Amino acid sequence: MKTTNGHARTQFWLSRTQYEVAAQNPSTYRVRRVFHFQNGAEMFDIKRPLESGLRLIWDKYAAVPR
Repeated sequence: MKTTNGHARTQFWLSRTQYEVAAQNPSTYRVRRVFHFQNGAEMFDIKRPLESGLRLIWDKYAAVPR
């Protein structure tokens, strides 16, 4: 579950591991979006594959000196 107090389209964090597990196990792993957490909580499942239901923005890179 990915939870925020904001509205349904509020940005949330998805780790690389979460993304990879979801991609490798589409029949058993899902991302459930929980929003308005402090005001009654609503939720929905993200459409699979994740790229269909989310705009993924990569914001971190592993940097290794050469």
